[in-house]
Amino acid sequence: MLHLRRRKALQRSASDAGVSIVYTTYRREPRFRWFADSLAAQISDDDDFEVVVVDGMHSQSRTAELERLVRGRFTFRCVPPKPTPYRGPFRLTGVDYWAASSARNTGIVHAGKGYVVFVDDACVLMPGWLDEVRRAAKSGYVVGGAYRKRHEMVVEDGRLIRSRIDVAGRDTRWPLGHDRKPVKIDG
Repeated sequence: MLHLRRRKALQRSASDAGVSIVYTTYRREPRFRWFADSLAAQISDDDDFEVVVVDGMHSQSRTAELERLVRGRFTFRCVPPKPTPYRGPFRLTGVDYWAASSARNTGIVHAGKGYVVFVDDACVLMPGWLDEVRRAAKSGYVVGGAYRKRHEMVVEDGRLIRSRIDVAGRDTRWPLGHDRKPVKIDG
């Protein structure tokens, strides 16, 4: 009984606290417009979320450019990744190295909402993506996703118009996926 009450309290706090979407990049051209337009198309008036961009090429001018692409459609902030021995002002290596896990950790530090979602750069959120995020946040679920790598992408107003699927660029979890129910993953 205590476990059930505690779980319901956790579910309430996750859904009531909103969602932080952490977008990580180290690309010269992260295709942020694709993400911003595809997210904006799914927003409803009662959504409580923010976007935290962890940018490995962070600068004032780049932040201004990303903010211009947001066009006030959602709460947004851009931060540099935390310094590590492999990147940043105190690095021990001759060049900066990018680590997605470190960038995601930085995103967690800057997340201001109770539920955190991660997306990679150069992504287009498929229709229904934000609905699934809302459902997972409300239920307090921990969710993992899979991806399909695509080339020659044509994106208009946040919608993927056409692309070429890279058959070798499929996440190994892809065959385990199901859009209508949770899937148990061994390991």
